[in-house]
Amino acid sequence: MLSHPFFSSRVLIALVLLGLLPSVRAQNAASAWVYCYTEPGFQGEVFALNEGASLENLALVRDSRGLPFNDRVRSVQLAGAVRVLAFQNAGFDGASIWLNGDVPDLGAFSIDATARGSWDRKISAIQVQPVAATSSSSPAGIGAMPSASFAPHIATS
Repeated sequence: MLSHPFFSSRVLIALVLLGLLPSVRAQNAASAWVYCYTEPGFQGEVFALNEGASLENLALVRDSRGLPFNDRVRSVQLAGAVRVLAFQNAGFDGASIWLNGDVPDLGAFSIDATARGSWDRKISAIQVQPVAATSSSSPAGIGAMPSASFAPHIATS
């Protein structure tokens, strides 16, 4: 799942949960990472995934209190040339959304065309894909807070 040149995935998750994340970022500056937080504004518990990683079920990732991250992600921060494909259900199933930049509040984005619900606390699976730093062909997605004309890419399976 997670790979890091200096740490195993269990040690990396432990470092993230213990608040030692800045030192991990500094040691692996050449790699791209995604940080998923349990509170808006990049606050709360956090877990990190590097480029190319996939988590089929966030219920398998636990925070410092032993609680699963499934349906608890409220903000997402991207560091480096990556994009995220997030899914509503485990097993990469259900509605999905591309995240192409930092998202301080997933509650700002509708999970479907009816706007009855948001992506706040709705992510159950994640794929992190590397992108070319100069690529101009990335799909429409989230890079900033929505404006009246903003429409994130939402797909259902």
